Amino acid sequence: DEDTLPGEFPWMVAVLTLDNEYAGAGSLVHPRVVLASGIKMHDKTKAGSSLIARIGDWNLVTSSESFSHQSINVKKVLFHPHFDRPTFVSNVALLILERDAVLSGSVMPVCLPEPAQNFDGAQCIVSGWGKDVLTRTDGNQK
Repeated sequence: DEDTLPGEFPWMVAVLTLDNEYAGAGSLVHPRVVLASGIKMHDKTKAGSSLIARIGDWNLVTSSESFSHQSINVKKVLFHPHFDRPTFVSNVALLILERDAVLSGSVMPVCLPEPAQNFDGAQCIVSGWGKDVLTRTDGNQK
């Protein structure tokens, strides 16, 4: 429940519509692929919205930051084959970007575990941009 530091979570992505409406959060898993919530992306793409991945940003409501962000259009959204919106089953989507993100200290794919690793009982950290809206009083990622 604390604000992050610039560049602390370099895989965090804000997904926006073309008219700058917040669509959801995601994680950069490859320079050209973002992992996001299937439900959030389904609702926006069903409404006909085109999406933009905003990568390397820390404060979504100001342009004066120590790092510059990258805005990359989403070329395609792939939903998990067993995605079921009413039950939240397999609630994941892959956003394929039009081009690779340029990697730097503030833009880096998330470190993924090996398939056999077990995290039962482990403490986890969750990061995001807030609940369902873009604006917060301080604008910082939470």
